[in-house]
Amino acid sequence: MQVATLETSPTKEQIHEMAKETGPCLSFLFRLAEVPGTRDLRLQHLVDTLKRQLAQAGLSDQEAKSFLDAIRTRVTERLEQRPTGCLAIYQSLHKTWVFDVSCDIRDFAMVGNSFHITPLIPSLSDHREFYLLALSQKHTRLIRCTTTNSIEVSLPPSFPTNLTEFNSHAIPDHRSENHSSGGQNGSISFGTKADADKKGEYLHNFFSAIDKQLQIFLGDQPELPVIIAGVDYEVALYHKISNCPHLIPGGVIGSPDGLKGGELHSRAIQVLEQLNQSRAQRALDIQSKASGQRVSSDLDTIAAATVNGRVLNLFVAADAKRRGVFDEISHKTRETDSGEDLLNWMMLQTLGHGGDVYLFPRDKMPNQTEIAAYMRY
Repeated sequence: MQVATLETSPTKEQIHEMAKETGPCLSFLFRLAEVPGTRDLRLQHLVDTLKRQLAQAGLSDQEAKSFLDAIRTRVTERLEQRPTGCLAIYQSLHKTWVFDVSCDIRDFAMVGNSFHITPLIPSLSDHREFYLLALSQKHTRLIRCTTTNSIEVSLPPSFPTNLTEFNSHAIPDHRSENHSSGGQNGSISFGTKADADKKGEYLHNFFSAIDKQLQIFLGDQPELPVIIAGVDYEVALYHKISNCPHLIPGGVIGSPDGLKGGELHSRAIQVLEQLNQSRAQRALDIQSKASGQRVSSDLDTIAAATVNGRVLNLFVAADAKRRGVFDEISHKTRETDSGEDLLNWMMLQTLGHGGDVYLFPRDKMPNQTEIAAYMRY
């Protein structure tokens, strides 16, 4: 059995792999924060539930033991690292995916013909990780962030971080000492209007070099959004010259060097939340303006379209559930109490074909339906 490393949140590529797996598929989510005296009991209850379901799925005692031992091991390892948050484990006979996710739902454990991915949807539809580029003429930094923590990235020597040092290595006509007087600690000072104009030129060249190196650095990194932080005119200038495809509009306004005590990170989270809200709203706006075969709220139509990879955006009411099966010959759904969650299956199919899934309260759903889709064609 291939074991995956702990990930903060799933990627679409991982969901694509998960969508290919067939039963038995074990889905497990465990809240690690302890209500006094309940954690061990909750874990044992989940393990007992899985044991019964694995037996019903036809696994031998030894195969079931292998599954359950792996679950206990990963929970123990995660608790030793940090006893907060939620641990999501998805395990088939061939591979395991482990995610450290943010969630506010109850524990669950189930075995089925496909994985139960509903708890992962917020992590997929919303950006939970990002880069924060803290612009500073003295010490520009790149910080990799999640919604709960941040780590400064070690940058290569080619990545400019200090305006004075950058100018000292520039071509002679652009060196700071040719156009300005030295300031304290080797900083650049500009006493005339001509000098001020040159400072703008130096800053433009400095940011251009940063942007070029940023794109090189991010070339083999996950496609995470980039939020910039800086004083207002620096943020505006950087947006004007940047060619970084992952740079998002706006940014954190204020000197990064002056924002202390986690304030820089918390302000960046606010920008990220605005991005996530606008992303979901844009998808809804596209849906509301479309017509004809590009949109549907019919369960059978959408189910067939998910299998064929036609669904670009799938909208599901957060409280909706439909148990049943999908007939691949007739391309119709049949509801039955013994079936799996059809809406979860449709979400998995949509993501597996590169589409996006959005969970909304029912009153925000298109026409207040429980499911709706916007088709690629």
